[in-house]
Amino acid sequence: MQESGMGVTKGLPMEALMRCAAIFAFCFFLHACGSAAIDGTAPSATATMSGPRDTATFPNLNIPPTPAAEQISDSQKADTTSALTEARKRATSQNTTVPRNQAADLRRLARSHGDDALKLIEAEQ
Repeated sequence: MQESGMGVTKGLPMEALMRCAAIFAFCFFLHACGSAAIDGTAPSATATMSGPRDTATFPNLNIPPTPAAEQISDSQKADTTSALTEARKRATSQNTTVPRNQAADLRRLARSHGDDALKLIEAEQ
């Protein structure tokens, strides 16, 4: 336990409390700076606004965009497509059997399990 000027803090060192207070003050400051004026007027024109700006020029649309990644070739596309098709065929061929209805088996197991559990409980007493 550490003693502070106002009382005893339990489990938190004074530096952690100071950090929390500083973070709270910073968040409060950010909120106060970002809010509109109290009287409901718009922010002043000197505030920096993001958005479209008039640069008095037109954009050059003749510059081709640079690709983010190298494009795959037609042979790579065909190889990948055939590999995925084969994987799909293997996956669907394994699951061709229709699962039988197991509700009756589960009910029978529940009945016998209940009887077996009661016998075990009564035997322990």
